[in-house]
Amino acid sequence: IVLGMNGPRRLEYYQHLLSQKAQIETGLGASLEWRGLPDKKESQIRLILQSMDPANRTDWPRQHEIMQKTLEAFHGVFSPRIKALAASGSGQKP
Repeated sequence: IVLGMNGPRRLEYYQHLLSQKAQIETGLGASLEWRGLPDKKESQIRLILQSMDPANRTDWPRQHEIMQKTLEAFHGVFSPRIKALAASGSGQKP
């Protein structure tokens, strides 16, 4: 699962979220991979879901449940932070 940030203020937004790393990871109950990627067009915050094999169709119900719960947790943790970034900026969405 990847939260990608692009645009002219992406590194600023990334750094702001990175400053909240401990609270974000605690809220998710997982360690994330933080990728500023200053020489690229997109910064990323990633969660690699282990023990999933998309080729194993018999395991899809479990995998889908994990992905749904993880996406809901991502939304719950990141949504208010991203809305605050947008509100504090120039009216542009991050």
